[in-house]
Amino acid sequence: MCAVFANPNWKLECNMTKNVNQNSEGKDKEFLKINDMLKKLGVTRTQFWRMRKAGEVPLPVIKNPQMWLASKVTEFYENRASEQKSS
Repeated sequence: MCAVFANPNWKLECNMTKNVNQNSEGKDKEFLKINDMLKKLGVTRTQFWRMRKAGEVPLPVIKNPQMWLASKVTEFYENRASEQKSS
């Protein structure tokens, strides 16, 4: 299913994979679907679910369909890298 938005020219656009909004700081919010996460991490779907079960992947910010906020994913892995360096 796709979120549909009508633009001023009355064309319908599907904006599900990347939903770009402006927050108060002016940064873009990009949502990643499962296939985007697989590409970003370089793993298979099975490996991804095993990683998620082990807590090695952040929880999705949208549950159905599961989507992750790109900035949160980057932050999650940066924090993990800094924790591993300090220990």
